[in-house]
Amino acid sequence: MVNSSSTLSPKQSVLTVNDVAEILKVCPRTVLNMAKKGDIPASRIGHLWRFEENEIHLWIKQKSETTNNHKDSAPPSSFPDSLMEFLKPSQIRFEKSVERPAVLEDLASLVIRSGKYNDYAQLLASLEEREAMFSTALDDGVAFPHPRRPLPQLTEPILSVLVVESGVEFGAPGGGKTHIFVLFCAPNDSLHVRILARLAHVFHNQRRLINKIKHLSQPEKILEELIRAENENRNGFLKKELTNVCQKPGVGARSLESWSCS
Repeated sequence: MVNSSSTLSPKQSVLTVNDVAEILKVCPRTVLNMAKKGDIPASRIGHLWRFEENEIHLWIKQKSETTNNHKDSAPPSSFPDSLMEFLKPSQIRFEKSVERPAVLEDLASLVIRSGKYNDYAQLLASLEEREAMFSTALDDGVAFPHPRRPLPQLTEPILSVLVVESGVEFGAPGGGKTHIFVLFCAPNDSLHVRILARLAHVFHNQRRLINKIKHLSQPEKILEELIRAENENRNGFLKKELTNVCQKPGVGARSLESWSCS
């Protein structure tokens, strides 16, 4: 809910963007984006955004209850025919340029937006811990960041995508820039390996796909291209993804085993 002008009582506690970012444990830019899209209760005073504290805490409570209800009613973890069923346009972001430290912050914020996981600080710490081991970036301009350990509280995997047109130096083996970041979170090791194998298969030798996606600014268009690429590679997925990726040097000369959570 967004109001174009302030209707807050002087006695009510008014929060700034930075205040809300601190409460939610997200970056201020995420709060601004949420306010502009009406995803969070906010009032606009001139060019400034302000938030009523009671409304923010009520909104957090409602989001938490929604997540818990989803967990209680959701079926056991499963793996659909299309990996992209775990990805929505709201979990995709395009940026002209981004500094390296902001990459994982943006990806984690997109996961939180899905409503299926709400511990931003824990997720970001796990992502940073995993990247500290060695980069998840490949030579072709794509990276697959993920938490070091599975997230057992999830009922199903989550994906988020960040596309950076100018690219980011993210530690790719050949030293090139990374343009597409596909974050995935899984509830267990089995799904983790299957998702990683599927992603590696979709993007294997796909420089043309990556070069196209890095210039697409609309999340819906990005998702369309990812779905198309997955469909084109659908034949033989289940039998070939583990053997092809593990035995060929196309994925930065690293096996899936070395890409695991541990």
